[in-house]
Amino acid sequence: VKDVIFSALILLYVIRVYDYIKNDWNIKDYILFGLLILFIILFRNNGIYTIILTLPFVCLFKKKGRFVLALVLVLNISLYGLYNKVLRTKVQKYLEEDSNGKTIKWTSWQFRIC
Repeated sequence: VKDVIFSALILLYVIRVYDYIKNDWNIKDYILFGLLILFIILFRNNGIYTIILTLPFVCLFKKKGRFVLALVLVLNISLYGLYNKVLRTKVQKYLEEDSNGKTIKWTSWQFRIC
């Protein structure tokens, strides 16, 4: 199920990148694109690499809106870093011990959105 959702998000990402190159965007489009990027990054660990490797090349194709697109990229990477360093660590420490003091094993996928 998780792979199907991630694949749909990547397909939507490709469509939105094409739309960005061909059309002018308003602020609402940038916000929705930022949320899409955030979902891609949080659904799979390798989503961050997809975004980091494609967005700089997208900036080469269209000069208008580069600053806003770079801001969206930096904001999403910052949110991902915050999630990984702060929230995930605290949740993991909280969930490692149950009420009897026993250690519970958790895998990284359980800390994702789905």
